[in-house]
Formats: sequence, structure tokens, C-alpha cells
Amino acid sequence: MQEYFNDVSSNLVATNNRHAEKNKIIKEINALINQTDAIQQTYTAWSPIITNLANTIPEGILINNFSLNSNNHTVTLNGSAKTRENLLQMQTNLNNLDFIENVNIPLSQLTEKINVAFSVTAIYK
Repeated sequence: MQEYFNDVSSNLVATNNRHAEKNKIIKEINALINQTDAIQQTYTAWSPIITNLANTIPEGILINNFSLNSNNHTVTLNGSAKTRENLLQMQTNLNNLDFIENVNIPLSQLTEKINVAFSVTAIYK
């Protein structure tokens, strides 16, 4: 009986060692899946957003700087407009996008009629 018990114990230890290695691999794979899921949760498809924004820029607008801030959900456009009307048209076009909540142009930038330097901030969803 003792010999049988020793054989079973030996087999159990050997089995546990094999399973321990498999369990270690499974834990590593699960950790990798969790990391991948966390990265995927923060992923944003920027290409369609940038394309839509670019399509709203009317004639007469020159963009010098464009930035997206994913922390505070803002888009900033810096540049110049040939006329104030061009700038206001861009504001209207941006406001018409589904993912834009608010477009802010400081009033001080609307005092010029031509060659208007601007910095526009838009909040996106």
C-alpha cells in the first residue's frame, strides 16, 4: 500500500510540474491579452477624423499648424484666412461635423477683414 501511495505521489508531482509550466504559459498569455485589450480601449482611428476636418477647410484658408489633444478632446488649427468670411465659413463647416461639439474663435481674431491670423479650438466627442 505504501508503495502504491509513493507511486501515486510521484505521478502527482510529475503531473503538477507539467501543469505548472502550462499554467505559467496560460498566465503569460492572459496578461498579454489584458494588455492588448487596455491598448485597444484607448485606440482612436485618427485617419477618418483628420480627413473629415481637412474636408471642412474652405478656399482662402491656410493651415500652418494642426494639433489633436486626446486628453482634453480638442483640435487646434492655426493659420491665416484671406478674409473674415473664409474664417467664419470654416467655423460653420467645423460646427456641422457630427463629432465636433463646439468651435471657438476668439473675438479679437474677427476684427480684421482681410489676412486674418487665427487660432481656432474645437472640442470633439
